Order: sequence, then C-alpha cells, then structure tokens
Amino acid sequence: MDEPSNNLHEWVAKHAEQKIKSANEHDPSTMLVALSSVILMGTSDIFSPRIGHHDPEEVDDIEAHFNETIKKYDNDYCLFEVCCYMLYKLDVWLFLNNYSDFREKQFPSEVVKACLFPFIASIKGDNIYDAYNARLEAFGRLLREVKDPSEQKKREQMLLLQLIYESERVKKISIGDLSSHPHLIRGMTDAFMINTRILTNEESHFPTYTKFIIEVIRSIAAHARIKN
Repeated sequence: MDEPSNNLHEWVAKHAEQKIKSANEHDPSTMLVALSSVILMGTSDIFSPRIGHHDPEEVDDIEAHFNETIKKYDNDYCLFEVCCYMLYKLDVWLFLNNYSDFREKQFPSEVVKACLFPFIASIKGDNIYDAYNARLEAFGRLLREVKDPSEQKKREQMLLLQLIYESERVKKISIGDLSSHPHLIRGMTDAFMINTRILTNEESHFPTYTKFIIEVIRSIAAHARIKN
C-alpha cells in the first residue's frame, strides 16, 4: 500500500490516474484498487473551484462568489464526510441489487479500506474506521426509520450538512452517536452551495461507480471460474 499523503488532493494527484490505468479485468485486485481510486477522484473535486469552460476570464460574479464561499470546505475533514456518505450510498445500492457477496467481502475489506487510507495522515489522532462505521450506522438508521423516499433524502442531506459544518468548524471528525449532535445553522447560502455540489457530484459520478462495481464483480467471478 502507498505511503500516506499529506491530504486527499495530494494522494489523487500522485496515485489515482496510474492505479486506474493499471486496472486489468483478468486481475480482480487491480480492478478493486482502480474502483477505489475512481471513488476518491470523484470525492476530491466536490468543493474545488469551478472554472467556466476552463477559462478564468469566463467566470462570472455569481460563480466567483460560489467558488469563494465553497473553498473553506475543501479540506480532508469535509471530504472525509463526503467520502463516507458516498460509500454508504454504494453499500445501499449493493444491498438493493442483491450483490450480497461483494457487499460483505470485497467492498468493506478492499474498497472501503482503500478509500479511507488517504485520510490517515491528514486526520491525525482519530480512528477513521470507527468514524466511518459511526456514519454508516447513522445513515442506516435514517434508512430504517424514515420510510418516505423524499423525506429520507432530506434527512440524509441534513445529517451530511451537520457533519460537514462540524468538521469544518473544529477540524476534527466526530465518533460515536452522531444523532446527539446539535443542528448547526450556517445560512442558506452555504447550505445551498454544499447541497448543489453534493447532488451534482452524485448524479455525475454515482453511475460511473456502480458500472465499475459491476465490472469488478464480473472480474472476480471470472477469476474464480478459472481457479476452479
């Protein structure tokens, strides 16, 4: 495994592209590494500045204000919260699509572990695996208790906003019963911008993640047939 980097952006810049290029459908281990790298790449750019058509001169005043406001969340504490949320959503997708074997074996032991690894160096003094499990339980509790899909989504967004606000405020990740955290109000602008980025990121990247997961599962199955 790689040496921990100073932050997620550094890890992605150093490692992600090469790991994705090295994926080989005949070698499931490389596919699992590539899947984790794809998820981390998608996570890393969620709060990055958006440049109009990659030309700084085309950024209008609204977009410039958006970028200025959102950049304070572009740190590993907030990105960790987004990463955990996306891993939770993938866990639910695996459950709903009956990929139980992958969900119980390779997903937690390979994919989740690899996705959390780049945060080890930057989030010092905290057990990121305990923190991830706490978030999985908190979001899972919402899924079990709230039956209406639109209300589920609303409550998920509120919980994720709480976690991002708190992580940005104290520069520390919380572990334990997340339901006991106070609701932190930051104003409509921050909430709107964060939710916009998260929804856009999810709509853009989630289909890529699930498509890649299916390719990984096929690679694992083919490899098992060859071994037998």
